[in-house]
Amino acid sequence: LLPEGVERRLYTDRVEASSFLWVNYNRFQENYHPNYILDGDPRTAWIEGADDNGIGEWLRFNLSPLKKVSRLRLRVQNGYHKTEKLFKQNARVAKLELKALPGGETKTFDLEDLMDWQELVWELEKDELEAFELKVLGAAKGTKYKDLAISDIEIFVTARTKENPAFEKKK
Repeated sequence: LLPEGVERRLYTDRVEASSFLWVNYNRFQENYHPNYILDGDPRTAWIEGADDNGIGEWLRFNLSPLKKVSRLRLRVQNGYHKTEKLFKQNARVAKLELKALPGGETKTFDLEDLMDWQELVWELEKDELEAFELKVLGAAKGTKYKDLAISDIEIFVTARTKENPAFEKKK
């Protein structure tokens, strides 16, 4: 273990979701798989595939296991950032719950309804982190579609665990 916690960006090669939107036209370009939430491209997004506005839908981000974790910080592009028009037309997260795994600690956050990066900072009490879940508790309605979208998430964790930066980048 390191003597002090160090913040580093984590990557994941596996995001699970309760659902995602699948369209029949040009499906290899235009599906909205949960992995799009981590591609760094605001023109792509995870869009849930439920029949309503996404309340109750969830994402699970599987990470490299860490010990002596003190903070989880997320940068979120809430909504569909491909264009300002699509941002307004699709539903966006208004309230979410984060759950740290394996400990089960939870925290809720309210998100602003704006087309910009938002930062969520969570000082964790439990000190192990292998994954976290994001669950939609509330949504801002879209002007045209019920589909809820999140364009991108960046994950930062402060921990005393040594890391392998090459391994993280490879993921």
